[in-house]
Amino acid sequence: MISYMFIVLFFIATIPYQIYSYQDNKCPNVDEIRKCLTDSGISTKRVKYYSCGIICPDKREVTTNDYCNDIAEEKNIRILRYPIAIVHPLNLSEVSEAIKCGAKNKIPVVARAGGHSYESYSIGDEDFALVVDLGSFTNIVINQGEAVVGPGIRLGKLYYELNKARVAFPSGNCPSVGVGAILGGGEGRLTRAYGMSSDNLIDAQIVLADGSIIDSVKNHDNGDLLWALQGAGSAGYGIVTSLTLRTHPIIESVTAYELKYEFRLDTLKSLYSNINQFGQYLPKTLAVEIHQIFNPDTSKDKISVKGLYLGKMSDIKGYLEIIFNTTKSDYSESDWFTAIVGNGKKAITSEASEDEVNKFVDAQDDKSRNSIKVKSFYVGTEGLSEDGVGKLFNSLNQMKNNGCGSYVITTLYGGGKSNNNDRNKTAYVHRDFLYDIFINMRLPEDKKDQKNCVDQLNDFAEKFQNKYTSYESFQNYIDEDLKNWQCRYYGENFERLVDIKKRYDCSNVFRWKQSIPTTVGSYDKEQCKKNLKLTK
Repeated sequence: MISYMFIVLFFIATIPYQIYSYQDNKCPNVDEIRKCLTDSGISTKRVKYYSCGIICPDKREVTTNDYCNDIAEEKNIRILRYPIAIVHPLNLSEVSEAIKCGAKNKIPVVARAGGHSYESYSIGDEDFALVVDLGSFTNIVINQGEAVVGPGIRLGKLYYELNKARVAFPSGNCPSVGVGAILGGGEGRLTRAYGMSSDNLIDAQIVLADGSIIDSVKNHDNGDLLWALQGAGSAGYGIVTSLTLRTHPIIESVTAYELKYEFRLDTLKSLYSNINQFGQYLPKTLAVEIHQIFNPDTSKDKISVKGLYLGKMSDIKGYLEIIFNTTKSDYSESDWFTAIVGNGKKAITSEASEDEVNKFVDAQDDKSRNSIKVKSFYVGTEGLSEDGVGKLFNSLNQMKNNGCGSYVITTLYGGGKSNNNDRNKTAYVHRDFLYDIFINMRLPEDKKDQKNCVDQLNDFAEKFQNKYTSYESFQNYIDEDLKNWQCRYYGENFERLVDIKKRYDCSNVFRWKQSIPTTVGSYDKEQCKKNLKLTK
């Protein structure tokens, strides 16, 4: 008979092994990075460290664990990774020290501003990266056609302050997204009027891989670093701690609009036909987006045209309804902040207090936590063919019936200022396109169902892009499954970007799966040359 004492000893001996044997193979040495950060003078209260064996909730619920709550700032809950530490610096010196500690310990360093990376690269591309959270860098100074802003600012707050100064800046429509989106291109309802966000980035302050600080990149190294930041600035050149933006005077009253349609394929074909025919001739002061919602709850399926006009409702209402063939419409006149952040419905207005704006942006931020997968496509001046529209609608409708809902936005570029620049003037290469198409797939909770949805979307997107659209995709809508991403995101600029990377981060301290590497590597250069839409 086995003695009671033997059972107790066996239990004590084996259970810890069962719990910790796997973790011993995976757990990093936190002590070294903790010592480095502590010795550098960064308060322990502003650093959240990984604990071996910790499991944070998939759905990002608030817990009693500060580390898990910090990870929960990431908006794509499909992806859960565990940084070795998350540092919340208060100043440039602490950003510099955090980077030096990461480099010294050979740990990948990533920056986080809004936490909206579609592949959650702001907590690394695998476990145990060092995250530098820039949430404390929220300064805004507006003066004489420029705004100097910290990377911790959200677009909603930026727009609020700019609107008070009666100037505007072209960037995204989502108020909770951080201004870091500017570094990857940045598009929205002022893009046709004023260009891409990155076109309006005129200077930056950056902390490099060795911890050194460049206060102004504008005149540094013949402007090469600024060139790289204007479209590839979120791809691993350093940590940008301040952005200088070109602002634009804007009229006091603008018009937000929504045109409504029945959810049918023939309706969608008609809309694309109209935008293909007339889009590039529309005034630059008019923003046009085709929206499609494919919802597993079919009562919520929707097709609409939304946008913004820099002028009065009476000047545009009849014009739009003739071009897009509808009388079912909503219009709202307001200042540009209310039109974009309030989405034309005055959910928030410029009359709100700063505290009310901050609460509104935070609430929008909370709503943006979902399991998602995205795709993007640029379409040439001929527009998407009728067959391509059918493929888009029918494929997403079928995926919706399989539980994979999606939101599709087609944003008009043609005839706008964003197409005025040469392809190689900045690192943002995507010029002379009529529009881009963005697919944001909302995934079910079950992990197996999520994988099925992602597999279906990947298969569709590859075939759709090969047959119906250009070879290029938008780096702001980052997609780790995109083949030959180096070319699709950066085109013929990629090799120059690699050269600049080698000059500023030769040890590849700032690295993740789709950061700019220090070598050209194995990307398909010949396929790139063959497929790019090169300017003549």
